[in-house]
Amino acid sequence: MELQKIKIEYYNSASEFVNKFITGDKSDLLQRFIFRGVSSAKYELLPTALRLNNQPLLWQQAEGKELDKVPNPEWDIHQIMAEYRLLSKFFIIADRNGLQIPSVDRIRKKIHHPFEDSYKNEKWIPSDLKELAGLAQHYGIFTRLLDWSIDFFVSLYFAASNAAKDYQEGSEDFMVIWALNSWLLDGIISLEKLPLHIIRPPYYSNPNLAAQAGVFTLWEIDWQSELLLKFKGEDPKIVDRTPLDKLLINHTYMDGWNHNQQPILYKFLLPVTECFKLMEILYKLNYDAARLFPGYAGVAKSIQDQSLYFENL
Repeated sequence: MELQKIKIEYYNSASEFVNKFITGDKSDLLQRFIFRGVSSAKYELLPTALRLNNQPLLWQQAEGKELDKVPNPEWDIHQIMAEYRLLSKFFIIADRNGLQIPSVDRIRKKIHHPFEDSYKNEKWIPSDLKELAGLAQHYGIFTRLLDWSIDFFVSLYFAASNAAKDYQEGSEDFMVIWALNSWLLDGIISLEKLPLHIIRPPYYSNPNLAAQAGVFTLWEIDWQSELLLKFKGEDPKIVDRTPLDKLLINHTYMDGWNHNQQPILYKFLLPVTECFKLMEILYKLNYDAARLFPGYAGVAKSIQDQSLYFENL
């Protein structure tokens, strides 16, 4: 059953892989899938707020505390409060400095008390915070959102450029391009069969996100306040750090997956040794840092990227 939900494919050559999407049998994915490129097969489909290696910094930024000073950091409610505090800080500081941000009444009204009713049940992330979370995520704040792109070639750039930056001779690692069937998922999500959400933020005030055709995914969870849990005599839930691919595999709706339909998710693997060749191909297609990061910083990074792949071809 797993291969019907998630299909793994290996490619040896950057040219072969890209041609599969330009003129080959994978070209139909370009209009119906969203893509995420990473520089190593070691990286899981896990948002930044849920990665264990980010936990100390998350708590330091959210609460100004060292991790060993945080009571019960693995309680889900405490994790959610820390994530909320980070979003609140991003909102307040951006607003104070006259930057355009989404309107979030709950932050304006109650800065230090995130939820008006301490006995309230909610989804995390709630609807009124999703746009703010997307903006914050794009600028490096830890959230439960995962970055994707509607543009296949953007995902290739991020995989290749990061792999080139960290390249080590003789590495046997793989770059990974994930492809998520957003066309099919839109229908499933609209029927409320999955807690997965695909967030398409407005681009008008974020030129980088627009250039990168960025979208986000969110695996939404239910949460209950600590007071409500105590009232019901229940123990707090523990933070679920399951990667998205495993969440999809394990979800009960997927047990009856139709054999004839395309996979929900593709995992394409390409040897990390092909990163420089992939960068050369992308440069010829005009996918470079100058295009994806509009402005002088993007131009400078483009020059740095070019020096890497010219040196190593």
